[in-house]
Amino acid sequence: MNKRSNETQRFLVLFKVLDSIYPFCKDDDLGGLLGVISPELWQDGEPIDIAVTNEWDHYCESFPWNISSALDIICGFLRYYHEEYGFDYSITLSYIENNADRIDVAGAFFYQIEKNIERLNHTERYNKYGCFNPLRDELFWEIYEELLELEQYGEIVSEPDKKPISYLRELLQNDGPEWSYMLEFWHKDHPENRYKIGVCVRGAPTIQRVNS
Repeated sequence: MNKRSNETQRFLVLFKVLDSIYPFCKDDDLGGLLGVISPELWQDGEPIDIAVTNEWDHYCESFPWNISSALDIICGFLRYYHEEYGFDYSITLSYIENNADRIDVAGAFFYQIEKNIERLNHTERYNKYGCFNPLRDELFWEIYEELLELEQYGEIVSEPDKKPISYLRELLQNDGPEWSYMLEFWHKDHPENRYKIGVCVRGAPTIQRVNS
């Protein structure tokens, strides 16, 4: 995964977690932060306030980033921002401390995966030479690795009569007997948003929303 892509994904998780908290705490300073980092206002795939992005990226560099650590890192960043710039996130931090088990961090990770799937399907499958686009292939495998992590945490559900998502790597790398293999998956809490993922042994892998 390239560095900039990784940073953007972490930033999407930051936004989604804090956005899910805001209706419960109504923290004014949190509302101001959400206003400048909302993906609805991004330009050319970047948040409008690059300063916040850079601060967040710099802060995250010191910590391993995964589903288990994300909430602690977000809390640490809010405390850091308070110390550096005086913004008061005490209401937000108090809510997180008392309701950590109710905050859907895994859902935030799935949200950023969905954003990446949208980006994947707006990326040309072939380059100007008629060959598979390596940028699209790289993005596919970035998404795939993220799905594997969610699958390991039990957050991803797939068709019970099919093999797990992890099987797709074996199919592509070991040139399995199937010409192609597709399966549907969804987040355990949102079965209405289903996706299909698959690879062709001699074709490009794909991930698409089923009910789009």
